[in-house]
Amino acid sequence: MGHTSPSWDTHPHPRTHVLIPGHPSRPCHSMEGLRALGVLLLSCLLLPSPAGTQTSPSPNPDQRLVTDPEEAPSHHHAASATREQKPDGAQEGLPPRPRCVRCCEPPDQHFSYPRYQPLPQINMTILKGEKGDRGERGMQGKYGKTGVAGSRGHAGPKGQKGSVGAPGERCKSHYAAFSVGRKKPLHSNDYYQPLIFDTEFVNLYDHFNMFTGKFYCYVPGIYYFSLNVHTWNQKETYLHIMRNGAEVVILYAQVSDRSIMQSQSVMLELQEQDEVWVRLYKGERENAVFSDEYDTYITFSGHLIKELEAEINNRPINEQAGQAGGHGWVYQESRSSGRSTSDEDTELISEHVPSMGHTSPSWDTHPHPRTHVLIPGHPSRSRTPIPSQEMSHPWDTRPHPPPNPLPPVVPGSFQPAAEHRGTTVLHDTISTRPQPLPARHFDTKTTEPISFFLSGLEELLAWQPDSNDDFNVAAVPLAKRQPPLHSRRPRTLVCHDMRGGYLEDRFIQGSATRNPYVFYHWRYIDIFVYFSHHTVTIPPVCWTNAAHRNGVPVLGTFITEWTDGEKLCEAFLAGGPEAYGAVAEQLARIARHYRFDGWLVNIENTLSPAAVGNLPPFLRHLTAQVHSMVPGGLVIWYDSVLQNGALRWQNELTQENRVFFDACDGLFTNYNWKEEHLERTRALAGPRHMDVYVGIDVFARGDVIGGGFDTDKSLRLIRQHGLSAAIFAPGWVYEHLGEENFLRNENKFWGLLAEYLPTHSICTLPLATSFSLGMGTSRFLDGKEEEDGPWYDLSAQEIQPLYPELEGRLSTSCCLQDAWCGGSSLRVQGTIPPGEERVAVRLFSLQMPAPPKLFLTLLYKLEGPHPEELTVALEITTWDSGTCYEGNITSLPEPNGRHHPRFLPAPPPGLAKLLAACHRGSHGWTSRCYELDLQDCSLRDLSLLVSRHQPSPQETPFTCLLGEIRVLEAANVAASPPPVQSLLASQLWWQEGPEEDELSLSLTLRWSFPPGRASCFRVLSLGARCRRGQTSPQLLGLAHACLYRAVGLAVPRPAPGQSCRLELLVEPVLRDQLPVDPQHWGRLVLVYSDLVRGASADGY
Repeated sequence: MGHTSPSWDTHPHPRTHVLIPGHPSRPCHSMEGLRALGVLLLSCLLLPSPAGTQTSPSPNPDQRLVTDPEEAPSHHHAASATREQKPDGAQEGLPPRPRCVRCCEPPDQHFSYPRYQPLPQINMTILKGEKGDRGERGMQGKYGKTGVAGSRGHAGPKGQKGSVGAPGERCKSHYAAFSVGRKKPLHSNDYYQPLIFDTEFVNLYDHFNMFTGKFYCYVPGIYYFSLNVHTWNQKETYLHIMRNGAEVVILYAQVSDRSIMQSQSVMLELQEQDEVWVRLYKGERENAVFSDEYDTYITFSGHLIKELEAEINNRPINEQAGQAGGHGWVYQESRSSGRSTSDEDTELISEHVPSMGHTSPSWDTHPHPRTHVLIPGHPSRSRTPIPSQEMSHPWDTRPHPPPNPLPPVVPGSFQPAAEHRGTTVLHDTISTRPQPLPARHFDTKTTEPISFFLSGLEELLAWQPDSNDDFNVAAVPLAKRQPPLHSRRPRTLVCHDMRGGYLEDRFIQGSATRNPYVFYHWRYIDIFVYFSHHTVTIPPVCWTNAAHRNGVPVLGTFITEWTDGEKLCEAFLAGGPEAYGAVAEQLARIARHYRFDGWLVNIENTLSPAAVGNLPPFLRHLTAQVHSMVPGGLVIWYDSVLQNGALRWQNELTQENRVFFDACDGLFTNYNWKEEHLERTRALAGPRHMDVYVGIDVFARGDVIGGGFDTDKSLRLIRQHGLSAAIFAPGWVYEHLGEENFLRNENKFWGLLAEYLPTHSICTLPLATSFSLGMGTSRFLDGKEEEDGPWYDLSAQEIQPLYPELEGRLSTSCCLQDAWCGGSSLRVQGTIPPGEERVAVRLFSLQMPAPPKLFLTLLYKLEGPHPEELTVALEITTWDSGTCYEGNITSLPEPNGRHHPRFLPAPPPGLAKLLAACHRGSHGWTSRCYELDLQDCSLRDLSLLVSRHQPSPQETPFTCLLGEIRVLEAANVAASPPPVQSLLASQLWWQEGPEEDELSLSLTLRWSFPPGRASCFRVLSLGARCRRGQTSPQLLGLAHACLYRAVGLAVPRPAPGQSCRLELLVEPVLRDQLPVDPQHWGRLVLVYSDLVRGASADGY
């Protein structure tokens, strides 16, 4: 019982209800209202009662209030109500008009409480009037006593998954084990040799590196190692098991008339990053170990016995397997004018999300958008980490909860300051216990990204795309050129096989190799095959990038050999359509993912009837899958097994191997052929004779027509019969003749073949090249040496010219001593004949419609005693056409001339950049720019024109270095370059530095940029510092895709409680070589600290 319920406030007129004690369900009787114009006014009677109050109608003053016989008077109290006066003269039969009665009469008047009497019932509905205004809500009353709990309700629907909790303590055991073998013998040399293994039995978590032959310790503990070798009769066996650079135990066997198995074992306590390997002693005596390709005689095994207790207890709980230092976290903000947002607007996004986000109110003073990245493990951060797999991607529209505020910044550290637009700010706490990166994709010692192969059927079928192998995806699309690959003409295939493959070229971002092997005569060939004896040879991405830039498709190799090959073929070929279909589809997926162009299939082992019966269907299915998944893809079969399963090389196309030729795109024959083999092949191939690639072994092994510098003899015969050629191992020039004079010998080798190698034409613009071979003894920028020291990166190789040679009159070669950009320039040497004014040197073959206006630029340097007597220019020729109108090539003004020449009254906006580039000659280089107007023409050749001012009866020698040539379409020069966006960092790897006050940092950078706009990216460092200051940019390397791994950056170690700052830049290099404004570069700032060492605030 209590006051009138507020829920009744909506009733049109106030009504009073009386509740009778003892009858909770019985309402009190309502009074009957008057039908006159007035409204019944109810008076309130206040009755003192400890039990509560009740409301009742006001009685007629002539009536006495009578108490209900079943309740005590003390249970009533009064409540007041407003009433309207009713006019006199009420209708007969109605109760007399009531009047107001005071609750308490004045003291001078006597008043007695009337007694209640039963009242007649009144129909209140007839008294309804206009609805009144709603009154203000009253104050909240006190809460009553808690009632009895109700019965349990029905179970509700299942809620959404909660956020990931903090990582718990590690409780699982750690494992490490490997067992590898070697099937090749090894003889001592005049230097120590590591024992490299070629067979992998067990390699848990890839802790054993098959490339280096070393086991790398990632779990400190007690290990057991065992080495087994087979000695060689009449030779000594002398090896050591090594830990890091120290000898641990020896395995030794004296010279004996018989060979025996010899073993050695040892237990070692290893710390993290220790290396264990096997070393063959240098050749002071006859020293060797025996093995062969049929059995495994040499094995090396090891496993973890017990992990060190101290390491288990000290291991950080926030380490994530497979990542170096954990994934980064992006806290991103942006500003829009006139808007201030709240904390609810902030958003946590993953390291792969582009730059978009919300404003944090605490950072509203920042004038430009910035991205902040927080690394899990920061001790002051209260946010619960979310694994990167569950973070949103750019296409993910799922809602994400707002993050907690950023951790407090230690006084004296680098505070987030106003950065340039688009800057990413990343915060990290140093951890010198990084988790290893996958050994297949990263070098275990330096974490550099590396190319890899697949061994065996299991690895092939288990392969799937992985974000860790993004570095292995080719970034350069296959350039168009004429004539196209599938035109009906003889072609030239080059099969690269050098020392087993995956040498210095496996380092995706390059290496400091001196005098490496490079191939650059791309204009002469149609197909490039990267060959090795691994089951699945995925071409190193640097070869694919270099070949694609010059318009040459690249094939990988699928090979099976000997006894292991028989077993492998039996497993997938004899297994039926489901088995060989899975292998074919997986090979096609690999080619599509890594963006190379198909496969050379080489089955060099005997096959069972069931296996050979399924070989043609396998080839047809593989060819169909490659054609479907890879535009312009190819599958070529190597001449090996016959249709009956026997392994017998035919050296030609025959009825015994034709079934395989008919199932794919071409046949690569063996090398021991004679002219009659060519005649039969041509007759049997019919209209597909261009699909037969006749093999030429440059090493001239076996009974061959010619090899080495006589390779032209073989090639001449092949061309006489209209067949294609497959030149195997042209690296003979490098391997056999040596490294020192390689470039000169390479030009000689291909110069002898040029007569039989039709050249290919460029058919797209822009054409821009600085002639870099992708290697050098120094690195140059704008004619000045930027970095000293050898470097090798085939992905940095630029479009290569024709390298014309005229005996005694003209030669073109690479110059490593001087360059405008990259590592080399093109040296053109020759003579102007007596009586002639000039000589034209054909550099590029072109085949494309000419745009209405062309811009051409040239950077050159004349050498010799009298360079002032010579003039250098460019010459464009066109194909014969009756409608072609060719204007004059006009030189733009010299550096002291106008910025806008008179023949360009309204130059496009982008021309200002071009004119600036025309005036940038320096360090002895001369820059020239040209304009050419053409109508209805087709471009044919681009040549260098060397002229002398006056005719002479004597020949005039000249030497000219070409630093850069560009042919640009005027309509595209004005295009504004887009900015580098979403520059982010992950996979941070902290290690102790070379000095006590230094650290070594490696990290992966990723960003976004429109495909096809950049030829590469220059990754620069502005240095790391713990106090304010400026440093000049330093080149870290070139990136050819939108990612780069910076390795081994030496940075200062912060003092306790101090923060330091590392700044990195990404500069896009456009295909037309025009400069990009630094405002469009990517910029990342890493603020790092070592808070676990202290909490003082003595930073800058």
